[in-house]
Amino acid sequence: MLECTSLYQNNKGETLEKLPKITNDEGKKRIVISYKKFNCLGASPPHDHPHIYLDMGEKEDIICPYCGTNFEYKA
Repeated sequence: MLECTSLYQNNKGETLEKLPKITNDEGKKRIVISYKKFNCLGASPPHDHPHIYLDMGEKEDIICPYCGTNFEYKA
């Protein structure tokens, strides 16, 4: 699993948020992570899917609609 950070900016170029990017090169069904907002890339480029922003909100897990990885939150 690769983790790095991406910056989100508004249309004025102001930084809004730094979010981790997660890859699942090993094809795991479930990955435990320590944050609730992140980007799922699927596998590392060039085998990635569209980079999707996921937010668990109040939930403890979320499934990526592209790769089907189940991300579970553990503080």
